[in-house]
Amino acid sequence: MAAEVFILGCLDHAKDFGEEDLLVSFEIICGPLWEQVTGTNAAQTSVTKKNPYSGFHTWLHPIDVHYSAQCIQGWPKIVTRVWQIDKYGRKDFVGYGMAHVPLPTPLTSASQISTTRLAMNSIVKVEVWKPMRWTQSFWTNAVQYLRQVVMGGAPRLKNDSLVHTSEGRYKLYSSSGGTLIFKLNVLCKNFGNLAIAVE
Repeated sequence: MAAEVFILGCLDHAKDFGEEDLLVSFEIICGPLWEQVTGTNAAQTSVTKKNPYSGFHTWLHPIDVHYSAQCIQGWPKIVTRVWQIDKYGRKDFVGYGMAHVPLPTPLTSASQISTTRLAMNSIVKVEVWKPMRWTQSFWTNAVQYLRQVVMGGAPRLKNDSLVHTSEGRYKLYSSSGGTLIFKLNVLCKNFGNLAIAVE
Protein backbone atom coordinates (compact mmCIF):
# COMPACT_ATOMS: atom_id res chain seq x y z
CA MET A 1 0.00 0.00 0.00
CA ALA A 2 1.44 3.39 -1.03
CA ALA A 3 2.02 6.18 1.43
CA GLU A 4 -0.40 9.09 1.09
CA VAL A 5 -0.11 12.81 1.78
CA PHE A 6 -3.05 15.21 2.02
CA ILE A 7 -2.31 18.94 1.79
CA LEU A 8 -5.17 21.20 2.86
CA GLY A 9 -5.22 24.91 3.56
CA CYS A 10 -4.98 28.24 1.78
CA LEU A 11 -2.82 31.06 0.53
CA ASP A 12 -3.78 33.45 3.30
CA HIS A 13 -2.17 36.84 2.66
CA ALA A 14 0.90 38.78 1.55
CA LYS A 15 2.82 41.49 3.36
CA ASP A 16 5.52 44.08 2.58
CA PHE A 17 4.69 44.38 -1.13
CA GLY A 18 3.85 48.07 -1.36
CA GLU A 19 0.62 49.70 -2.49
CA GLU A 20 0.02 48.05 -5.88
CA ASP A 21 -2.68 45.41 -6.45
CA LEU A 22 -1.28 41.86 -6.43
CA LEU A 23 -1.90 38.59 -8.27
CA VAL A 24 -0.23 35.27 -7.32
CA SER A 25 0.11 31.95 -9.12
CA PHE A 26 1.42 28.94 -7.24
CA GLU A 27 2.19 25.29 -7.90
CA ILE A 28 3.00 22.31 -5.70
CA ILE A 29 5.92 20.37 -7.18
CA CYS A 30 6.88 16.82 -6.13
CA GLY A 31 9.49 14.26 -7.08
CA PRO A 32 9.10 11.68 -9.89
CA LEU A 33 8.00 8.91 -7.48
CA TRP A 34 5.00 10.97 -6.32
CA GLU A 35 1.60 10.77 -8.02
CA GLN A 36 -1.25 13.23 -7.72
CA VAL A 37 -4.45 11.36 -6.81
CA THR A 38 -7.05 14.12 -6.49
CA GLY A 39 -7.25 17.88 -6.22
CA THR A 40 -5.45 20.67 -8.03
CA ASN A 41 -1.73 21.28 -7.56
CA ALA A 42 -1.63 24.67 -9.35
CA ALA A 43 -3.79 27.78 -9.11
CA GLN A 44 -3.95 31.51 -9.68
CA THR A 45 -5.54 33.98 -7.31
CA SER A 46 -7.76 36.92 -8.09
CA VAL A 47 -6.31 40.44 -8.07
CA THR A 48 -6.52 41.98 -4.61
CA LYS A 49 -5.94 45.43 -3.18
CA LYS A 50 -3.94 46.18 -0.06
CA ASN A 51 -6.11 46.43 3.04
CA PRO A 52 -5.51 49.92 4.49
CA TYR A 53 -6.15 48.71 8.04
CA SER A 54 -4.08 45.50 8.20
CA GLY A 55 -1.51 46.48 5.56
CA PHE A 56 -1.91 43.03 3.93
CA HIS A 57 -3.09 41.75 0.56
CA THR A 58 -5.58 39.01 1.55
CA TRP A 59 -6.85 36.09 -0.58
CA LEU A 60 -7.75 32.99 1.50
CA HIS A 61 -7.31 31.02 -1.75
CA PRO A 62 -8.00 27.31 -1.02
CA ILE A 63 -5.53 24.42 -1.46
CA ASP A 64 -6.72 20.79 -1.46
CA VAL A 65 -4.53 18.11 -3.03
CA HIS A 66 -3.87 14.41 -2.36
CA TYR A 67 -0.70 12.51 -3.34
CA SER A 68 0.51 8.93 -3.17
CA ALA A 69 4.24 8.40 -2.70
CA GLN A 70 6.67 5.54 -3.11
CA CYS A 71 9.39 7.23 -1.04
CA ILE A 72 10.03 10.33 1.02
CA GLN A 73 12.42 11.72 -1.63
CA GLY A 74 10.78 14.50 -3.62
CA TRP A 75 8.74 15.88 -0.69
CA PRO A 76 6.37 18.62 -2.00
CA LYS A 77 7.48 22.21 -2.49
CA ILE A 78 5.34 25.30 -3.10
CA VAL A 79 6.62 27.47 -5.96
CA THR A 80 5.10 30.94 -6.37
CA ARG A 81 5.12 33.76 -8.91
CA VAL A 82 3.83 37.23 -8.01
CA TRP A 83 2.62 40.04 -10.31
CA GLN A 84 1.48 43.56 -9.54
CA ILE A 85 -1.15 45.61 -11.34
CA ASP A 86 -0.46 49.35 -11.33
CA LYS A 87 -2.98 52.20 -11.49
CA TYR A 88 -2.84 52.14 -15.31
CA GLY A 89 -3.78 48.45 -15.43
CA ARG A 90 -0.31 47.29 -16.45
CA LYS A 91 0.75 43.85 -15.22
CA ASP A 92 4.38 43.67 -14.09
CA PHE A 93 6.35 40.77 -12.63
CA VAL A 94 7.32 41.10 -8.96
CA GLY A 95 9.18 37.90 -8.10
CA TYR A 96 9.49 34.19 -7.37
CA GLY A 97 9.32 32.24 -4.14
CA MET A 98 9.69 28.67 -2.89
CA ALA A 99 9.14 26.81 0.38
CA HIS A 100 8.85 23.17 1.42
CA VAL A 101 5.50 21.88 2.58
CA PRO A 102 5.96 21.25 6.33
CA LEU A 103 6.17 17.78 7.78
CA PRO A 104 3.11 16.93 9.86
CA THR A 105 3.19 17.30 13.62
CA PRO A 106 1.99 14.52 15.96
CA LEU A 107 -1.46 16.14 15.99
CA THR A 108 -1.76 15.46 12.24
CA SER A 109 0.00 12.09 12.03
CA ALA A 110 -1.60 9.03 10.49
CA SER A 111 -2.51 7.50 13.84
CA GLN A 112 -4.68 10.50 14.69
CA ILE A 113 -6.33 11.32 11.36
CA SER A 114 -9.77 10.65 12.82
CA THR A 115 -9.26 13.25 15.54
CA THR A 116 -7.37 15.90 13.56
CA ARG A 117 -8.89 19.33 13.65
CA LEU A 118 -8.40 21.40 10.53
CA ALA A 119 -8.21 24.58 12.56
CA MET A 120 -4.67 23.56 13.51
CA ASN A 121 -2.71 25.44 10.83
CA SER A 122 1.00 25.37 10.02
CA ILE A 123 2.23 28.79 8.92
CA VAL A 124 4.47 28.63 5.84
CA LYS A 125 6.30 31.84 4.90
CA VAL A 126 7.45 32.15 1.29
CA GLU A 127 10.03 34.89 0.83
CA VAL A 128 9.74 36.46 -2.64
CA TRP A 129 12.79 37.48 -4.66
CA LYS A 130 13.43 38.60 -8.21
CA PRO A 131 16.47 38.38 -10.47
CA MET A 132 18.37 41.59 -11.24
CA ARG A 133 20.27 42.72 -14.28
CA TRP A 134 23.81 43.52 -13.22
CA THR A 135 26.95 44.70 -14.97
CA GLN A 136 30.20 46.17 -13.69
CA SER A 137 29.21 49.59 -15.02
CA PHE A 138 27.45 51.80 -12.47
CA TRP A 139 25.82 53.90 -15.20
CA THR A 140 24.47 50.88 -17.09
CA ASN A 141 22.95 49.52 -13.87
CA ALA A 142 21.45 52.92 -13.05
CA VAL A 143 19.88 53.31 -16.52
CA GLN A 144 18.44 49.79 -16.41
CA TYR A 145 16.98 50.39 -12.95
CA LEU A 146 15.44 53.72 -14.01
CA ARG A 147 13.97 52.12 -17.14
CA GLN A 148 12.41 49.35 -15.06
CA VAL A 149 10.87 51.88 -12.63
CA VAL A 150 9.40 54.01 -15.43
CA MET A 151 8.43 51.37 -18.01
CA GLY A 152 8.17 48.15 -15.96
CA GLY A 153 9.40 44.87 -17.36
CA ALA A 154 11.26 43.29 -14.46
CA PRO A 155 13.77 40.58 -15.46
CA ARG A 156 12.49 36.98 -15.57
CA LEU A 157 14.25 33.63 -15.56
CA LYS A 158 14.52 31.75 -18.86
CA ASN A 159 14.24 28.49 -16.92
CA ASP A 160 11.75 28.64 -14.02
CA SER A 161 13.03 25.32 -12.64
CA LEU A 162 15.87 27.31 -11.05
CA VAL A 163 13.32 28.52 -8.49
CA HIS A 164 12.90 25.09 -6.89
CA THR A 165 16.29 23.52 -7.65
CA SER A 166 19.69 24.64 -6.42
CA GLU A 167 21.39 24.01 -9.76
CA GLY A 168 22.89 27.25 -11.08
CA ARG A 169 20.95 29.52 -8.73
CA TYR A 170 24.12 30.65 -6.94
CA LYS A 171 25.05 32.58 -10.12
CA LEU A 172 22.01 34.86 -9.93
CA TYR A 173 21.92 38.43 -8.69
CA SER A 174 18.62 39.03 -6.94
CA SER A 175 16.73 41.44 -4.71
CA SER A 176 14.24 40.56 -2.01
CA GLY A 177 10.55 41.42 -2.08
CA GLY A 178 7.67 40.75 0.27
CA THR A 179 6.39 37.60 1.98
CA LEU A 180 3.50 35.25 1.12
CA ILE A 181 1.79 33.50 4.03
CA PHE A 182 0.27 30.03 3.52
CA LYS A 183 -1.72 28.18 6.19
CA LEU A 184 -1.49 24.44 5.61
CA ASN A 185 -2.58 21.18 7.21
CA VAL A 186 -0.56 18.14 6.16
CA LEU A 187 -1.91 14.65 6.85
CA CYS A 188 0.19 11.52 6.25
CA LYS A 189 -1.12 7.97 5.90
CA ASN A 190 0.63 4.60 5.56
CA PHE A 191 4.12 6.04 5.94
CA GLY A 192 4.89 3.14 8.28
CA ASN A 193 4.84 0.92 5.18
CA LEU A 194 7.92 2.80 3.96
CA ALA A 195 9.61 2.45 7.36
CA ILE A 196 9.30 6.22 7.83
CA ALA A 197 8.13 7.69 11.12
CA VAL A 198 6.41 11.02 10.49
CA GLU A 199 6.02 12.28 14.05
